[in-house]
Amino acid sequence: MPKGECAGIRIQKSEVTGVQGLRCWRSKSVVVIIPRAHAQQAEFAAAVAQVERQLHPNVLHIYHRFGNDWTGEASVFFIVVLSDAASRRDQLLSVTNGVSDAIEQQVEPLEQWGVLPYFNFRSQSEQARHKEEVWA
Repeated sequence: MPKGECAGIRIQKSEVTGVQGLRCWRSKSVVVIIPRAHAQQAEFAAAVAQVERQLHPNVLHIYHRFGNDWTGEASVFFIVVLSDAASRRDQLLSVTNGVSDAIEQQVEPLEQWGVLPYFNFRSQSEQARHKEEVWA
């Protein structure tokens, strides 16, 4: 099984999901392994913003936040605001598949950043009706 090294400690690749997207630090005898996305949030945001620009005018904004999914895995949760035209019933499936594919292929949340991606889509009109603050 392939091995890696984290702060001088040899680890089995199977011990950590998405080894390439993780960063580690060692303090005394404790090794902390965190997703690269958490350590380099500005770079992650820039990668997402680049995809957002490429998908305009169908995509108006891509919000994201980090957390853990229901299994405890490090994750990134996206809210994608689509134009009303892109949200039409006859367009919705192809647009949402295209957006999620673009993010997964260009940003590579799991492979390069160590976080599992989750997607939620809203239309521009739906977002305007929401009273809640959207993540920055």
